[in-house]
Amino acid sequence: MKRDTDSPYGSPAGELMSRRRLHSALRRVLVAALLVMTASSCSFGQGPGSVTEADQTTGSGSGTPPAETAGSVYYSSADHLMRYDVAARTESVVFDGGDSFTLSQELDEFAWHENDFFTQTTRVHVHQLATPSQATTIELSAILESSPEFVPGADLFGALARSSDAPDTRTDFVLFDDRGQISGRIPHVKDFSFSPDGSDVLISAEALDDEGKAIGWALAVVQDFHGADQQTLTISEFTGWDDLPVDLAVAPSSTEAVFTHHDHLHTVALRESASPQQVTRSDFAEIDAAWSPDGGQLIFVATAEGAFDVGCGELRIAPAHPPAPVVVPDAAWDDAPADPSQPVSGDGKVIHACDSESMYWVR
Repeated sequence: MKRDTDSPYGSPAGELMSRRRLHSALRRVLVAALLVMTASSCSFGQGPGSVTEADQTTGSGSGTPPAETAGSVYYSSADHLMRYDVAARTESVVFDGGDSFTLSQELDEFAWHENDFFTQTTRVHVHQLATPSQATTIELSAILESSPEFVPGADLFGALARSSDAPDTRTDFVLFDDRGQISGRIPHVKDFSFSPDGSDVLISAEALDDEGKAIGWALAVVQDFHGADQQTLTISEFTGWDDLPVDLAVAPSSTEAVFTHHDHLHTVALRESASPQQVTRSDFAEIDAAWSPDGGQLIFVATAEGAFDVGCGELRIAPAHPPAPVVVPDAAWDDAPADPSQPVSGDGKVIHACDSESMYWVR
């Protein structure tokens, strides 16, 4: 798979647009959209990152087992919601019959969705984690393009939906309640993540002018997005919609985030004009990253077997803040682990995930 080696972050003055203009456009579009949202707590998320050509030549293998060796990881594997016990090295099925599952921050519910393209509606199924057979269904008048994420402390969900003005090329962020009522929409958002404390939302988005034309692309944080003192921070600028990062995940500290960009993981501090740092490098792609509870490690899907288009691969672990990008090795023979930090089952075989838009490493 072809990978760009030039740094994609920032641009000479005049090539894209001034940071002030982008900041103003983002604030105008985003705040106007967010003002209609229900004032309530928000959830945990998904995040940002970057690399230089020099970084790409200095990586080294992960080499050592992960620092965080306890807790559980929840992830999707085809139509199964799976749970992996990190210390016991055991994998179990929580539920089967859906896909791309998401969990509430309180770990009491999980959800999945199915689109009805004939009626242009979506059914969101919400299950009790302790008793998965117990479920409720939410009917939504929109076609979702991502799994709905829970908003902690409120009967609200956030998701990406087909764009209202460009359904074939763009997605919008929508906020909806447990009755299927959409209470807010942000146009042209490629991915999003709530901060764990529920105050901020991190978005990878296209900024529009008053006529609805694209004038910039950025990773941005809307602070206090459901309150009266909203502030918008532009973290990093990008060169177009296709260049925007995906798989955002905010750290437990709410001070940084991880994302996939140009196939590899990056982290970035959630402050204005922060410089992203590349975390991984390989001959394939690293996707769907999640933070360890202590914020020191990242678990992710390595598409080492060539299954990037369907989001499938092996679970891998890397340090969140390596001195140089970590080399993620190719898959080993016969499901053997490729490096000592890799999650394995009791029989020593690697763990696979598929269509796991969100993963959760919890204590």
